[in-house]
Amino acid sequence: MSRPAQDITTSYSERTVVSRLETWHSRMADGAAVAGLAQTVDALTDGRAAEVLLRDDPGSTATVWTGPGGAELALSSDAMTERGVAEPVRDRADAAIARAIACTDAELFFLPESAEPPPDGIAATLRF
Repeated sequence: MSRPAQDITTSYSERTVVSRLETWHSRMADGAAVAGLAQTVDALTDGRAAEVLLRDDPGSTATVWTGPGGAELALSSDAMTERGVAEPVRDRADAAIARAIACTDAELFFLPESAEPPPDGIAATLRF
């Protein structure tokens, strides 16, 4: 891709994400959005997450517990067991969240470095 085309694409992408972040902020006020790893994991597991905003952090050590279904996530193995998962598996949070997003038809937006990240670097707007 030529440099000018790449610049236009990057600019459009950043504007789109900033717009989604502004929407998330406004929806937080009426309870139609969540912030932080725990609330976002719950929203993905329940199929309520429409858009997930994630800070790209390759050095993240955050983990979650997963089950055999793509959207089965929890912060503890006990929570997975309570949901009927016999053998929960610990996984990188970012990888498990990406799978859950794909399995629930949510959208993923990576936050630009210039954006103030939500708690834990993750948030979601809700479908319902």
